[in-house]
Amino acid sequence: MGRPLGKLEEPPITEVVCGSFFKPVPGLDPVSLGAFWKARQKEFPRREFKAPIAPASLEGIELNFGPDVGPLRTWLISKDDVFIIQVQHDRFYLNWRVRQDAYPRFNDWDANKGLLSRFLGEHEAFERFCSEELGAKLELQGIELAKIDHLERGRHWKDSRDLAWLLPMLGPALELAERDPVVAVRLTTPRDEGSVDIAIDTVLRVAQPPVPVVKLECRRSIRRALPSSELAGAFKRANGDLNELFVRLIPEDRHERFKKGWQP
Repeated sequence: MGRPLGKLEEPPITEVVCGSFFKPVPGLDPVSLGAFWKARQKEFPRREFKAPIAPASLEGIELNFGPDVGPLRTWLISKDDVFIIQVQHDRFYLNWRVRQDAYPRFNDWDANKGLLSRFLGEHEAFERFCSEELGAKLELQGIELAKIDHLERGRHWKDSRDLAWLLPMLGPALELAERDPVVAVRLTTPRDEGSVDIAIDTVLRVAQPPVPVVKLECRRSIRRALPSSELAGAFKRANGDLNELFVRLIPEDRHERFKKGWQP
């Protein structure tokens, strides 16, 4: 497991995604999920349908020729718009999104539950639904954890040279920029039983005028068959790897920028 990441007073994190992969479950579709949603409707009153996330392997691809739309992904959205449960025939996700409240942390702390405990509870309820309503036992094939940070100009950095100092891996290129750069970086690194993926992009926060934001998305996947009892350990390992990656991308001597009241 990677080295611990110290507590940041105002972390730049905007979204965390916890997910599991499993062998496709026959009959798991938006119609059958109506019973699952009914039990959670008070907490997740809104629902949406999305195109499915593509499978990681060619043997998992389903092609449909004809008027049917094929498999769909179901979103259940919490009343406060902070959490999303995503379900499709071979995946289950829980998203946390920043709104008004602070980041609740990944692991439990003091008397508070972290995101991992929240995910494990939701996943257990989903497994129970599959067993009781569909007669299916989930055959887990792996997990995925993603963390998304927003580094905002005027809050975390002031110009391209300052951004180069904050993100040393981009330093040589950013030092050449005379204006706010457009960044687009993709890197996939194989790891034991899976991979680490990094995506760095420039986006704009809606404002007058729009504010440049560097979006940093780091994803750790572990792909192997595992029992539900090993989910917590696998996610803790993935979280440790992502924490270590964050420190490598933004060294600790730059973390003062995530303190309250810091000004560039």
